[in-house]
Amino acid sequence: MSEFQITLTEEQTKSLQHYVFEMTSEAVKRAVSTAGSDKEWLNQGDAAKWLGVSTSTLLNYVKEYSLPCSGKGGRKFYSKTQISAWLLESQIGGARNAR
Repeated sequence: MSEFQITLTEEQTKSLQHYVFEMTSEAVKRAVSTAGSDKEWLNQGDAAKWLGVSTSTLLNYVKEYSLPCSGKGGRKFYSKTQISAWLLESQIGGARNAR
């Protein structure tokens, strides 16, 4: 195996270190933000975050627009599959109603 060396100035070394740090930080942020994203059932906070809305908006969707949820003992859980189907149906229903 051949070996070679690259000589960098102090400025280039700092720039390379900064670049590696930034790339690593971004990878960690992506990993943290997607951690647990493969879960089918979400609690109220996670469901709101997954939809990109506040928890009060999520509860409004349940109350006013029949967003499906399941609950036991005062806790509500939301299925990603059911939410996706609800969104699609709302979109199709909205398109039909707009005609």
